Amino acid sequence: MNVAENRRADGTSRWTRNVTLLNGLTATRNLLFILPVFTLHFADTVGLAFSDVIASQAAFAATMVVCEVPSGWLSDRWRRVAVLRIGSVLWLAAAPLFWLASDLATLVLAEVVMAVAASLVSGTDSAFLHDSLEAEGQTHRFLAEESRRHGIAMASVGISTGIGGALYALAPNLVFLFQAIAFAVAAGCSVLLVEPPKHFKEAERRHPRALLRVLHAEFRTKPDLVRVIIFAGFLSAATLAGNWLQQAYLVALTVPPTLLGPIVAAGFLIGAGVTQTAPALEARYGWRALLGFLVLGMTVVCVTVGLLDGPAGIPLAGVPLTVATAIVWGLSGPVLRDLVNQRANPSHRATMMSVLGLAPRLVFVPLGFCLGFVVDVSDAATAYVWLGAFVLLAGGGTWFALAQRDPD
Repeated sequence: MNVAENRRADGTSRWTRNVTLLNGLTATRNLLFILPVFTLHFADTVGLAFSDVIASQAAFAATMVVCEVPSGWLSDRWRRVAVLRIGSVLWLAAAPLFWLASDLATLVLAEVVMAVAASLVSGTDSAFLHDSLEAEGQTHRFLAEESRRHGIAMASVGISTGIGGALYALAPNLVFLFQAIAFAVAAGCSVLLVEPPKHFKEAERRHPRALLRVLHAEFRTKPDLVRVIIFAGFLSAATLAGNWLQQAYLVALTVPPTLLGPIVAAGFLIGAGVTQTAPALEARYGWRALLGFLVLGMTVVCVTVGLLDGPAGIPLAGVPLTVATAIVWGLSGPVLRDLVNQRANPSHRATMMSVLGLAPRLVFVPLGFCLGFVVDVSDAATAYVWLGAFVLLAGGGTWFALAQRDPD
């Protein structure tokens, strides 16, 4: 079926419309109004212990680890649009569960439902975008479109983070109402998506291989793909750790609570803007130089933040630099997904995108534990220095292996 046969009355194709709808789904599902007041609501208002709140986050993380890769494999073997719809509906179902949660069991249930939803959409959305562009013969636009979508996600988180606190101050129920409306719009966007053609062999369609066999085949025959995923695991985990450290860092510096939300929101919004430059930077300097610069830049920033606001440093001087993790995440995310899309077997695209999403979570568990220990026995500034050392050694080492041995 060619592009002309899929033209709508307004001259656009169904595949171009897919891109617009996917951007709408991304924007609305990342409007997380509850994020800046999550701990405040469940620990202070509902009355759960802080350890209960942490336990609910652990339930989310554990569910994501279990479901991430199988959900990608399901997307490859089934219809991508069906997986996106189920994930979006479950995402919407989590909203009333959070709203009604008055005990740990309900809160954990809400987190588990949201984690399953997130795992279904994660990886499938990028694969769906690539397939839609491929149907148009426009795969060269993937990095630009994925950068735009990544920026939209970051902007949505930033905007909702800034608004959520104000809504909560007016009435806590407003936060949950806005959250439910946003997720309902996301579900509506998913319903309007059209399944693009998949590009795989008929034999694989009739006889799907087991998930472990798929992973073994990809890892055994694609060492370049493995190197991309390992590098992504280290760098992306470091950005997650940087975002986590930022909160402890700001609290330790006695930043007023009223400024915590705007600072975090500013980081996401700045990152969203910088993300849009990823295609131009990659085209001008190449992905090797761009990713190498991000590793070096994050190393320098982390060490500088730690030294500026250490025991003998300059208080608050490092606060503007803490947004660097959002910038690194914003620039590296689309580039790494583009590299995986170029290297993965088309029939396993969503599976490998899910592996790309899983790798940072596996690295973050021990990394987060180690940095948390450093914060407890020392301070957040010292933890930033250690994070910089991790980025230099782990991120720099895997970048060198990737840049030296991976083909263009």
